[in-house]
Amino acid sequence: LGAPVQNLLPHDAIELLIPDEAAEQHYRLSGHVHGHLWSHPAMVVSRAQFSSAQLFADGDELLVSVAPSDRRAPVWGFPHQLGADAEIRSVIGVRLRGTGGSSLGYLLLGNLGPEFYWEEDADLLARVGAAVAPRLESVVLAWELDVLQSHLGVLRSVPAHLGRIAEILATTAHLSVATRLVAQEAAAVLPFSQCEFAIR
Repeated sequence: LGAPVQNLLPHDAIELLIPDEAAEQHYRLSGHVHGHLWSHPAMVVSRAQFSSAQLFADGDELLVSVAPSDRRAPVWGFPHQLGADAEIRSVIGVRLRGTGGSSLGYLLLGNLGPEFYWEEDADLLARVGAAVAPRLESVVLAWELDVLQSHLGVLRSVPAHLGRIAEILATTAHLSVATRLVAQEAAAVLPFSQCEFAIR
């Protein structure tokens, strides 16, 4: 992606961000090198660093002439390839949409110079984004499938855990030991922060 886009649209930094379900956080896919998506905390961009809802609103294109003084939200408040000393001043971006029209992510180009990009640059990036979106959609769908398969694996092991819980309750003489062991077994299949027992 870097070389062809560089020839068409000069840029100092490029980012591909995908949102979580609530669009509260985004993941820097362009910085992801291995493992599952969302597995590297350093690649997570908070809403305070990039707010897609405020920047894009209902539109699919973004054109920012002077990013540090843009009033809508932080435009590029997350790390980039140039290091902390370099400040991105001009930004163009495009919302990438999936086959059903859902928002898949955002492709951003940044430049150190102010007022570097024009409307025609944003339009050209939209055409590039249309070519990138199907590939991004396949990456996101593959990740979602991995997550579903891992959840299915946990669900398949639930009956075995329930059997172990019943066995612990039936065979452990000391109540305090039994409740501790039951809580450990339950934590393997049920997410909780507190467990209470009612005994009669």
